[in-house]
Amino acid sequence: MPEPHQTADYHLIPLTADHARQILRWRYQPPYDFYNSPDTGVIEQQYIEQFLDPTYAFHAIIDGQKLLAGFCSFGMDGQVHGGDYTDPALDIGLGMRPDLTGQGQGVAFFTSILTFRQSHFYATRLRLTVAQFNRRALALYKQFGFQETTEFTDPMHAIAYTVLNLDVTTRC
Repeated sequence: MPEPHQTADYHLIPLTADHARQILRWRYQPPYDFYNSPDTGVIEQQYIEQFLDPTYAFHAIIDGQKLLAGFCSFGMDGQVHGGDYTDPALDIGLGMRPDLTGQGQGVAFFTSILTFRQSHFYATRLRLTVAQFNRRALALYKQFGFQETTEFTDPMHAIAYTVLNLDVTTRC
């Protein structure tokens, strides 16, 4: 695994309803505003329930000051409508707090996810689905050895995605 550019103390804990509420209020700048949650209100409880549903294995990523720095999920929440997910792999979805993005913390942040995965989820292959405009994320994952395998467009939102895979039997 690559060495972090800066040392950050990230660790994963179970995601709480308070974490979910914080995440729903995050606002990214364009073009990353695609990741903004819709204005909350009536549907907020539905989103919170999804974050707390064990099926999606959501975790909060906490920094060294015990602040919410991001989140991740392990499993089907990392899949995007329109993609082919027939090959077995552990899908990982993730998000970093908007004010932390672009600050050189991606390696440390993603390392914490992979380290947690290694001790909590058995998988021989990991998979990430990334919006193609998110070049920062694509570059980060390639640093870890993930390789592009397929591309598709989400028919509901007309967003192009790249699917990346990593064989962990030889890497992590």
